Amino acid sequence: MGNPENTPDEERYSRRTFLKKFALGAAALAVPGVLAGCEADNMEEYICRGEPDHSIKEISKNTKYGEILASSPNLAKVVDYLRSIKTEEADGYDILMNVLENGYEPTKGLEHTEQVIAEWEQKYPGLEASEKQYILTVAQSLYVEANQLTSWSLRDYTEEEIDSLFYVSRFHGASHDCRQLPKGVPLNGMLYESKQVELETAYKMLPLALKLVRENPDATVVDLIRWVKSNFIHNYNDWITGVEWNFDVYEDGVPQNLDRLFDERIGGCREPSMVLTGLLRALNIPAFLMETPENKHHGGVYLPTSNNIVHGDHMAFGATLYPSELLLTDLDEVSGEFGEDSMLSGHLEEKLTEKFGNNPNARKLSSKLFRDGNNMGFRQIDGDKLNPGVILDTMQQECPQYNIRLNKAGEIESDFVRIKTLKEFSEDGTDAWA
Repeated sequence: MGNPENTPDEERYSRRTFLKKFALGAAALAVPGVLAGCEADNMEEYICRGEPDHSIKEISKNTKYGEILASSPNLAKVVDYLRSIKTEEADGYDILMNVLENGYEPTKGLEHTEQVIAEWEQKYPGLEASEKQYILTVAQSLYVEANQLTSWSLRDYTEEEIDSLFYVSRFHGASHDCRQLPKGVPLNGMLYESKQVELETAYKMLPLALKLVRENPDATVVDLIRWVKSNFIHNYNDWITGVEWNFDVYEDGVPQNLDRLFDERIGGCREPSMVLTGLLRALNIPAFLMETPENKHHGGVYLPTSNNIVHGDHMAFGATLYPSELLLTDLDEVSGEFGEDSMLSGHLEEKLTEKFGNNPNARKLSSKLFRDGNNMGFRQIDGDKLNPGVILDTMQQECPQYNIRLNKAGEIESDFVRIKTLKEFSEDGTDAWA
């Protein structure tokens, strides 16, 4: 995933240096430190302040978490921002250590995590929502690192990748306006209506993510895409039954929290993108939400390490059965196409043709998930027959939980699977693919 650069301190914290790197193709946001004696009221102020006042050498090494921060130069800015968070009781770094050293074990399940968080929220009532999300993001990341829950390590990331893992996120607001990606394509920060959903992705995704982790980051990314696109549906009007599944299933038209999103599974491009980003970050894979330039109605996920994007609509609408690796799109290949094809449907179809040639059955991979009450599954949407072979094998691989098969007439059938809650997915013994 890249090796940390041995950058001098004066360059490490230079915002200009990092922005220059972005213009050359790096996809991350460098966050400088704060001026000596200054406090930042929000992330936007923090970004615009001067050089850091804290040295990584000043960090306590008394715990395994402190040791990780103290011995990893690429995490220096993480410490600087934590120190800039101020409450009457403690700064962000001390709050983080208090969380990690007093019972925080996110692998024990959501009820345990929520209880721990409720306790420290009472202890530190002065935290802003964005500060709370940041501390929880770092806490989860350090927990994964310290307990070696993945085969990859934070220590191997470049500072740009660390920035993408911790800093580049919706709750950092206007900072997105500074970022330049390859070929000058700006990807503005996605403004999502439910801040509670964003907050909860920082601490509720790890138990599920650990059921989907693979042997390396690349394989894990593909499997996470596969899981998201086989579990979430774009809002739609079912022309066969006349039943609509739209955002009116949510109060005020958006999911009020992450549990409601998992209860309903209905969204657009943003909702599956947010879930994928949360799963990736839970496993310390750098990723952040994005919007397509030219047309800000489409959201997706950007993975800076590989320079790939995943279009949210590809996961939720029209490519559910496509091989998951096809949904990874190199940003350099499509940066000039957004204006004419913001859905990138033409590019996706080209990739499908490259993989399956002129196989007439390949278009059946566009079959969509449907919701029937509290269940989801597939049904035949046209009268053409499908022969056994590579297309059927692909369908079964991409959505194994639905038991996709052919009936005697050669038509697609599947099981309709009950929608599980986020809590159910997070429990020990629950198969994420069942």
